[in-house]
Amino acid sequence: MLKRFKLPQIQELIATRVSSARKQVAAHRSVQAPPPEYVVLRPLRSAAVQGGYDLYGGMLRRRRWTDIDGILGWVLLVVLPILCGVFYFGLIAADRYVSQSEFIVRNTESPGGGRLASMISAQAGAASSTSGGAGDSDSQVVVTFMKSQDGMSAIDESLNLRKVFSRGEADFWAVYPGPFRGDSEYRLKQYFSRMVNVDYDPMTGVVKLTTEAFRPEDARAISEHLLSRAEALVNRMDTRTRQDAIRAASDQVAAAHKEIVEAQANLTAFRLREKMMDPVAMSGVVIKTITELATQSVALKAQLSDLTKTAPASNQGAVLRSQIAAIDEQVAVQQRKLAGPDGSMTPALAEYQQLSLQREFADRIYTAALEQAETARLQASRQHVFIERISGPTLPDYAIEPRRLLLIALVVIIALSLFGIVRWVARDSRAHHGR
Repeated sequence: MLKRFKLPQIQELIATRVSSARKQVAAHRSVQAPPPEYVVLRPLRSAAVQGGYDLYGGMLRRRRWTDIDGILGWVLLVVLPILCGVFYFGLIAADRYVSQSEFIVRNTESPGGGRLASMISAQAGAASSTSGGAGDSDSQVVVTFMKSQDGMSAIDESLNLRKVFSRGEADFWAVYPGPFRGDSEYRLKQYFSRMVNVDYDPMTGVVKLTTEAFRPEDARAISEHLLSRAEALVNRMDTRTRQDAIRAASDQVAAAHKEIVEAQANLTAFRLREKMMDPVAMSGVVIKTITELATQSVALKAQLSDLTKTAPASNQGAVLRSQIAAIDEQVAVQQRKLAGPDGSMTPALAEYQQLSLQREFADRIYTAALEQAETARLQASRQHVFIERISGPTLPDYAIEPRRLLLIALVVIIALSLFGIVRWVARDSRAHHGR
């Protein structure tokens, strides 16, 4: 390029182009466009397009009957479920009769007792802070039993639940085991849980039992047998509690008797070893003897004092001195016997008092245990926990299940909601992806 053009020509070309660029910039600055007042947004989808087309992001898409948000989706998600719901719940669903009963679990056992009551009640498992708390616990046990596998098995033994839940009145879907369920204990328990409902109100202590069946007599029979089995359970629990209370009281009597025999044996061994029946009584005799000797010594000393003043040379003074010395010697002997360094009664007296205290304490424990055992036997003669029925079981005269209109309305609401969600998702996906 440099070889073809000379230097003056190149400079002239550059100056021309720079001048032209400056003129364009000046012309562009002189023409100023008014600032926009608003921004026009283009909708992703336009519903104003007619002729079976929709506008998605500036692109036309033809509507198809197979669209999930179109006719096919409406038929599959709305029309068909509603027709099936109306057909099943209105014409096919079998009537289910509901039997209701209410009861409470009463506990008449009161807290407290005498002496060893708390210890024996704790070992027997019958102690409680309040009688209402014990009743709540018993009610919870009954409710748990009615909902358990053992409760269902007990009813199945007497009523044959498979036969009850597969009556001819049942429809193909509600019958046990059903078109898509196998026959097993687990499936029967699930079905039983749907047909039997137990509610417990902790505020009032009332238990409400509700059973369903395809025949009214079957619903009542299930409730009656459940209540009977629950009463049998409560009776077994009450009997076991009373037996445990008697057993605990008997154990306490045996333990107290063993302690009192041991205390008496120790006391007897002490008496044989020390060769005295009652060191306390013997110490009392010694003290009495010392007191009498001291009294005699004081009297003789008074006589000696008077004799010394009136007849100092009398021979009677020597006799009095001899008697006083003999009495003082006897007092010293008795004092050494009571509290001397060797062979005194003080250690024996202390040991005897300890053994006597143990014997007296064991005797009181034994007496209290006998009283408690007698109280336990008296309480065991009456029932403490029992089921008191408030109402029912009722024999239903018309079926209240299934609630057909409510279920059909629920099907309509679910179908319309599902179709609305699917339609929104499908159209939002096309608006973003253009398909």
